[in-house]
Amino acid sequence: MGFAMRLIEKITGTPHRHDIADSVHTAAAGVSRSVDRLSAALKPYVKADEPLVALMTDVFNKLQLKSKLRQ
Repeated sequence: MGFAMRLIEKITGTPHRHDIADSVHTAAAGVSRSVDRLSAALKPYVKADEPLVALMTDVFNKLQLKSKLRQ
């Protein structure tokens, strides 16, 4: 996509907007980090024999722990 935009800028004579390119790069890096964290968080469930049961068990246990900590 970046190459195509740069080519269009060259053809039309539009000056390159480095500030926009930098913000897009920063946003893409943030999305990539978020995807990596989500992937790492879901890995135990993907490897489980019953992924949904494992996830629901963890959710239930965390809710129980929060409930006990509030008391």
